[in-house]
Amino acid sequence: MTQTAHTHISNLSLEHNTWMRGIEFYLDEIKLQSHRLEDVSVRYTNPDVKSQVEHYENQFKIQKLNVQELRHDINVHIKHIESDVVKHAQHLATSTMEEHDAMRDRFITLEKIINEIRHEFYRFLSANM
Repeated sequence: MTQTAHTHISNLSLEHNTWMRGIEFYLDEIKLQSHRLEDVSVRYTNPDVKSQVEHYENQFKIQKLNVQELRHDINVHIKHIESDVVKHAQHLATSTMEEHDAMRDRFITLEKIINEIRHEFYRFLSANM
C-alpha cells in the first residue's frame, strides 16, 4: 500500500495571500517606474539615454506580463488546491505540494528579477535626473 503525505490547507493560505499582495505591489511599482521613465524620456534627447529608456520600457513590459502570468497561474493553482482539499479532507496530496513548491520558486525568482531591475533603474535615474 502506497502512503501519500498530506499538508493542511491552512498552511498555504497565508503564503498565497503574501504572493498576491506582492504581485499587486510589483504591478503598482512597475506602473510608477514607467511614469518616472516617461519623465526621463521627455527631458533627455541624448541617444544613450534614449537607448536606456527603451531598455527599461521593454523590461517593464516584460516583467508586467510575467507578473500577470504568475498571478493567473497562482489563481489556477488555488482552484486546484480547493478541489484537492475536497478529495483529501482538508489536506493536500504530495503532487499538489510539489506544484505549490514550484509556484513558490517562480514567485521568488520573479521577485528577485524585479528587484534587480528596480535597483538598476534607480541607479539610472540617479545618474540622469
